[in-house]
Amino acid sequence: MQRKERSFPTMSFDATSSLGSSPIDHFGLPRSRFDTTAMRQQDAHLMWRESIGVLFDTRLRGPSDEPFFASVDAALIGGVGVARTRSSGQDFDRSRYKIARDGMDGYLVQFYLSGQSGTRGSSDSIARPGDLYVIDMAQPLATSTIDHEHLSLVIPRQMLAPPPEAPGRQS
Repeated sequence: MQRKERSFPTMSFDATSSLGSSPIDHFGLPRSRFDTTAMRQQDAHLMWRESIGVLFDTRLRGPSDEPFFASVDAALIGGVGVARTRSSGQDFDRSRYKIARDGMDGYLVQFYLSGQSGTRGSSDSIARPGDLYVIDMAQPLATSTIDHEHLSLVIPRQMLAPPPEAPGRQS
């Protein structure tokens, strides 16, 4: 069976960005910004869910009357996504169905500046300020966060490991 090469999708926040988005910043990098700060509060989480829904399903953790916020400032550098993210506490899920639909095959590496994130139902895997949290995007995920801020890298798997050789081919 031949392995199908998949493209590595990038997140696009253009349609919902309150700050606007320029495809190229002053360094010549593709860049995207998303921020709910200037949005009506009743629209903020809906717009966030629509934007982040490319990768994750999300639910609020706190009461629905608490203000929700989310911001992402992202750039694409040589096939690697780099972002700074801040958001309210929420649950994130990545189902087998979503994995099959988006075909994303890589790693999300988050360096926590504040707040925390952890696997739901387990206290073994919690990322706190100063920690790296590594997510294999080809595996299902169920995490919970509190209000947090982190720096992220989205790294295609093919950049970290060469593809397997074809059967019968020897080096």
